[in-house]
Amino acid sequence: MPIARSEKPLNQLSEWNKAAEKESDDESIRPLAYYTKLDLAPYRITPDTLAFGVRGGYSDAYSGGGAFYEVLELYAIKDNRMINVYSDLVYQYTDIAGDWNKDGTRQHDISESKYILKMCSAKTHGFYDLETR
Repeated sequence: MPIARSEKPLNQLSEWNKAAEKESDDESIRPLAYYTKLDLAPYRITPDTLAFGVRGGYSDAYSGGGAFYEVLELYAIKDNRMINVYSDLVYQYTDIAGDWNKDGTRQHDISESKYILKMCSAKTHGFYDLETR
């Protein structure tokens, strides 16, 4: 018997995608394509509540490159239900083709960003503030 269940299927838009969709006209915003691992760090979101993480992501393919995105979603168990309490981008890698070289190869613009989640001592509505850096 499960100890908790989610309110909705995990293949729906994560909270991160919903927030990003409101801030951007980026057509790549979509549900996570896959979940990769559990993140069992003790994320204390209130003095007496721990959350656990699930990492997932999706990839984009371009004719001259591609991109990979990883999102951390935090879940807490309340009244036998899993509640998504936080979602944010924690990693991205892009490789975009640029100008053509004389030898037929292409220049590439490669970027990589890694973010960490900081648990702040300040609280909002009884929950510790979370900050992605």
